[in-house]
Amino acid sequence: MLGIAIGLSCDAFAVSVVLGSGGKRVKIAEALRIAWWFGIMQAIMPMIGWGVCMMGGNLSGRLSHIFAFAVLSGMGIKMIIEFCRQKTDPQSDTPVKIYTLWGILMLAVSVSLDALAVGILLPSAFGCENFLSMTFAVGIIGGVAFGLSFAGVYVGEFFGKICSHYARLFGGILLLLTGLKILIRH
Repeated sequence: MLGIAIGLSCDAFAVSVVLGSGGKRVKIAEALRIAWWFGIMQAIMPMIGWGVCMMGGNLSGRLSHIFAFAVLSGMGIKMIIEFCRQKTDPQSDTPVKIYTLWGILMLAVSVSLDALAVGILLPSAFGCENFLSMTFAVGIIGGVAFGLSFAGVYVGEFFGKICSHYARLFGGILLLLTGLKILIRH
């Protein structure tokens, strides 16, 4: 179960690194808020998938992956454009508004869509057939996502300080590539 949790959290970790790399000091409250929402969404999505599976439903992942691609690559392109504007106008050092609740929720949902499919597989693959065992499994998934996302924000802050001028460009490229990976993988 831990391996699945780590695998599901890799996208959340990568996006958290981008969020932390804005070139400014990250407050612990901001890191906790990012980690909280990423962890919650990584836990909620398997529960939704499990619930649909228990009701005998069928989920089609086509639209969910297009949504994830659109959100992540849209944010990435926005960051790349902001980098290009900053390069042509050095006085325009406006911070990227990535810490808004809406922005964090959109990113958290988009990186958690894989967990929706995992929720369908958990009953058959890991015996999570009752509510208690499923709750335990999603607790592990959410907890690992929380921890990796929290750490990712500070990893991003560290690298953002080293290459603060290029942090937006690298972050934008990373988000764009993550969106493309999700689209291509599914």
